[in-house]
Amino acid sequence: MAAGVGIVAAFLRLERAVARRGGMPLVDLSLLSDAAFMRGLIAAFFFFFANLSFYLVMTMYMQKGLQIPPLQAGLVFLSLALTFVIASRHGGARAKYRGTLVLIEAVPCRWPALAALVMAIEWIDTPSAMVLALVLTIFGYGQGSSWRHCRAPRSRP
Repeated sequence: MAAGVGIVAAFLRLERAVARRGGMPLVDLSLLSDAAFMRGLIAAFFFFFANLSFYLVMTMYMQKGLQIPPLQAGLVFLSLALTFVIASRHGGARAKYRGTLVLIEAVPCRWPALAALVMAIEWIDTPSAMVLALVLTIFGYGQGSSWRHCRAPRSRP
């Protein structure tokens, strides 16, 4: 963690030096003073922080608890990834008209999917990879709908 803080500090120094010399930094540091950008950055951080632990726990459960081979356990997440991409594209179009309400509208996809996942694990002695993939497909759509709006908006030329 300390090394990460040092790397970020060095990166910021480098970016400032590049900007002072008239170059084009990778990140426009003026974005860090934009409240909307910072909220989006923080939301993206927590989104990925929670997601990484979810995927790790699910993968470990499938491999250790259900004895699903690693390749098949990884393929369970393929449907989630595909619906995530599709929902992200749909969410962007809806956000033009609904704004940040799209984030709230995505919640009804995620909570029932998580509840269904818990029920599948609790009620079915050993849920199959197919059952898990179907439930995670719904969850992926809810995640993709909300992810598109955790990012800062791109400026149009």
